[in-house]
Amino acid sequence: MYTTSSIKKLGTVLQQADLVSSTQVKIALREQAQFKNKRIGEILARRGWLKQETADFFAEQWPNLLSHRVRQPIGQYFKKAALLSDRQIEVILLEQKQTNLRFGELAVKKGWIKSNTIEFFLDYLTFKEQASQKTTHVDETPNTIESNEPLKGIEQRLLDNQNCDPFRLLKLYRQILRQKEIADYNTPELSELLNLGLIIKRGDRLITNPIYEIAFNLRWVEEELARLRPFNEIRIKLFKLETKASSPYSVLEEILFWTGDQFYLTQKLCQLISESDVFIAAGEETIRVKQSYNIT
Repeated sequence: MYTTSSIKKLGTVLQQADLVSSTQVKIALREQAQFKNKRIGEILARRGWLKQETADFFAEQWPNLLSHRVRQPIGQYFKKAALLSDRQIEVILLEQKQTNLRFGELAVKKGWIKSNTIEFFLDYLTFKEQASQKTTHVDETPNTIESNEPLKGIEQRLLDNQNCDPFRLLKLYRQILRQKEIADYNTPELSELLNLGLIIKRGDRLITNPIYEIAFNLRWVEEELARLRPFNEIRIKLFKLETKASSPYSVLEEILFWTGDQFYLTQKLCQLISESDVFIAAGEETIRVKQSYNIT
């Protein structure tokens, strides 16, 4: 049985590998709190968000793999994680000889693995060697923000920045992550990212700092940008949930819980509740949303 702390860390790693979303992890943690004998991997697998073998790989094998000096071909890691089958690996290796493309490029091109997942494996398995780290557990690696005080400090100074708009900082940092480098225009936002250490100078260009790029990756940026956008308030006003419930935000929270924050399913459930004649009183959110969800 995993402890609550280890469960959260496993969820973080799975998010960084772009295998599950933050909402899915929150839902799994919420369910795990109700059923203490359930592991987060079991919950994610039961909901169809992740293979059980994949969850087991990251919980049991991944921490040990990080301490191994001898690296295997990347396809073998994907096989162990149940992300690729033997047949898929064979197909990729065959096409690799014909096209001279990298293994990961072909896997992404075929739609078998996300590009962010490929990058996670490549970055994570080489990062420890580059940084000469000696830790052997996922919890202790420097790209786990919640367990690393320096990273938490950078995150706080970025998201609560007093010199520049955090939203604009995140968008600019995302641009650099995507383009790999950018010209130094000497703007306040670029200066702030330099001061935070998220980007560094290389000649007359600016690039992302490889020390922090794994933690503050594209997925993290997208999630923070989404958090800063007033999506929840927009949904509440769009579907007039404030007229349908005593606590519209609690209703929306229940909706997202049941839909896993899947866009179309969330919109459909919001619409059903909006068109319903039932007013949801405080404390009735769970049962009323569940009833509407069963209709969908």
